[in-house]
Amino acid sequence: MKNYLHILLKTLLPTLAGCIAGSLLTTIVIMVTLQDTVSLATFIVFTLMAAMFAIVPSLLWGASLYALTVLHGRASYLSTMIIGAIPGFILYLLHRSEFTELCLYYGISIGACTHFFAKLRPRV
Repeated sequence: MKNYLHILLKTLLPTLAGCIAGSLLTTIVIMVTLQDTVSLATFIVFTLMAAMFAIVPSLLWGASLYALTVLHGRASYLSTMIIGAIPGFILYLLHRSEFTELCLYYGISIGACTHFFAKLRPRV
């Protein structure tokens, strides 16, 4: 049986990749939904700011809970999207604003992307 620390260390790289990819995908969806024509530089800056803002919760919260779900054999897209949504949902309950809604959307997509990248690695 794999121990928790081993699984946690194996999930850190997919978590970072999921953070970047989830931020990129969510930014694309937001820009398409808003039908906003922005420059490439603005798009890149917005994506990088979202990824940098999400790195700390992803590593502290998301990677540790994802490792627990892997340890107990419950890792799935649904479970990782719920794990990603919880911090944004808590922020949304504390203060309803457009920013907290964005945190919720980014968390869901980062969770799904994290699971996608973790499944690319054969022994996570």
